[in-house]
Amino acid sequence: MRRAWLLVTISLLCGCKPFSVQLFVRDVPADEAARVESALVEGGYTVVRNDSVTPELYQPTVVYFPGRKSSEAAEVSADILQQLGYSTVRVEPFFIDNHEYSPRTIGIYLRASTTPGPGQALPGVQRASFSTGCDDLDIFLTLVDDGAFHLALESGLEAVEVIVHEGRWQIENDRVELLAPGLNLDLAVTTGAADDLFSPGRVRGLQVVDDPRNATQGCQKPLRRLMER
Repeated sequence: MRRAWLLVTISLLCGCKPFSVQLFVRDVPADEAARVESALVEGGYTVVRNDSVTPELYQPTVVYFPGRKSSEAAEVSADILQQLGYSTVRVEPFFIDNHEYSPRTIGIYLRASTTPGPGQALPGVQRASFSTGCDDLDIFLTLVDDGAFHLALESGLEAVEVIVHEGRWQIENDRVELLAPGLNLDLAVTTGAADDLFSPGRVRGLQVVDDPRNATQGCQKPLRRLMER
């Protein structure tokens, strides 16, 4: 799915409504699906099973709308999956293929079979997702191997503002450069090399090193890779 460059500001009010989970269980044994659903319900989620065709995923995957509360809910749901015996759980903000979610809804995909070894890339479209938080700002970044990126900057506590940038990224001098209208951001890898972004286990984080437009408001905490749990 191709998207145009854009800059969007969204105002959200935090509420107490439980998070809803779309649980994709196509080709998953019924007893396994029931066990996962029961654990999520006990964890406080509202669960809706979905037998629709899913994107081609090779690990259990949690997808959520980028934001502070939804990020926490996604991490907790991933922890629940790991407690049930799923050794590796992928956590992704924004979307998978054309599957997108609202701030109060999470997608969980159990249709998974193969976990790559260290340094082995997954087949198909690759995504590398990172996140961090500084004081009143939370940052969510996804890099796609076709050269697109999606960056969300969430600020505020009660009245939440989310600014979304979508554009193109490239590697220059072993740094990741994000380019979009109103944005020019350079990040260095904290481990490995920038060319290894889509090799699991190689690049565990990114560090902002140049932000001339101050999009990240001086945040110096490294962005942690989300899918490596």
